Formats: sequence, C-alpha cells, structure tokens
Amino acid sequence: MTLSRAVRRTIAPQLRNSTWAYREILETTMSGVDRWLDIGCGHQLLPSWMPDGLETAKAIAGQCRVLVGVDGDLPALSNHQLLKHRLLTDVECLPFASASFDLVTANMVIEHLSTPQRTIAEVARVLKPGGRFIFHTPNRLFWLVRLSSLMPASFKRRVAGLLEGRPLEDVYPTHYRLNTPEEIERCARAHGMRIDDLRLLNSGVATGRLGALAIPELVMIRVLESDRFAHARSNMIVILRKADRDEAVTERPSPA
Repeated sequence: MTLSRAVRRTIAPQLRNSTWAYREILETTMSGVDRWLDIGCGHQLLPSWMPDGLETAKAIAGQCRVLVGVDGDLPALSNHQLLKHRLLTDVECLPFASASFDLVTANMVIEHLSTPQRTIAEVARVLKPGGRFIFHTPNRLFWLVRLSSLMPASFKRRVAGLLEGRPLEDVYPTHYRLNTPEEIERCARAHGMRIDDLRLLNSGVATGRLGALAIPELVMIRVLESDRFAHARSNMIVILRKADRDEAVTERPSPA
C-alpha cells in the first residue's frame, strides 16, 4: 500500500530524505579533522536504507584519526560496526577533557534531549577553538512535529513505529526543546558558538506507508518548497562553530 515512486516524483520531484544532505556535509567537512565525537551515535553512522551507507560511513570515518561514539543505549552502542572507541554515557555530561575534539556530530539526537542546553554547553566545552558541531534534527515549526507534540508519548511511539516501520525499542521519547532557528541561535551564542550554516529542508514522506493517503502530505511538501514557507520545512541541518580565542561571536547567516 506504500505510495508509488512515480506519484512522489510527480507531486514533489525535488524531494529526498534530508539525511542525504547530512551525509554530503560530513563528506565535505572532514578535511583537517583529527578527533571526532559522535553523540547519541546509536548503532550506525548512516542509516541502513541508504545505498552503500556502510561503505560511505567507513570512508568518512577513515578520514580522521580518532572517532569516538557515545550513547545511553548499550545494545545500540554495542552493535555499532564502525567504532573502536565507544562509551556508554549521558550526553549531557561528557567525560572528556576540554578542547578534546575538532568535530562533534549528532544525527537526530537533539530532539530527544530533555535539557539540550546542557548538551550544547558540554559540546562547546569539549570542542577545540574553531571546532564545529554539526547536527541534524526536526524543525519544531513543521506541522507534523506540532501535531506529534500534542500526542501522549505511548501513542506517539506506536504511530512512529507504524509510519516509519521501526521496532518500538528504536523509537525514543521526543521533547523538541531546541528545535527552532531562534532557540539554536540564542543557545549557541550563550556558549561561545556561532551559526556557520543552518539549512531548512524537506525530508521524506512520513505517511508514505499509507498509500494514497500520503498525497495531501506531498502537496504540503510541494508548498513548503517555496522560500516564503521555508521556515516550516520538516528538518534542519546546523553547523555551529566554536569561537577562536580572540574571536567575537557574530550574527548568524540567514537560513537557506
């Protein structure tokens, strides 16, 4: 009953999952990275549905000398195929010395944090001056995120499992407490970082497994391709840069 590829291409021909953009950013930002920390790393760097995802992830990881993964889920962490260095820990209290990493990343993690400001403070602490924090997360202004925030947690888990085809143990609670550009900017500046890039992107069709019932969502996605409604797209990819020692934190660029 899943929506056909032809229908998707007809209504929203430019649509692709925003994880592709996250992957491309990783591929182009590894130059000069020696030590990389992936927080909330789960069991993979790139999703298994992505063609050549594991091979690409290995190639990306191979460009740095040290890749460390941290997560609070032991089974997921244990199943991560790329990591030589892994640690079970709370991402709001990172057990690393200050200025330890050139790069920190988080793929679909920020929305799950109950106090994300603490994590941002810890990321800023463990980054070297000039280091970057790249994260991919939903946009709280997206209509489906607004709707899901009104659902009871148990019902939301079941709906997410149904629509995304994931086992319930892979569906974690969400809070969306740092999921608008304005909140991100305020938090970044408070911790000595600036926004180098903030991209608002449409992503996959959440209701795609419901066949023709997904057509209204595709039409909505087509509308959100307009610059006028970019603020309400489903996902964000953000690059924060920690200020150099003598550098002032300046205004962020406009979201693309």
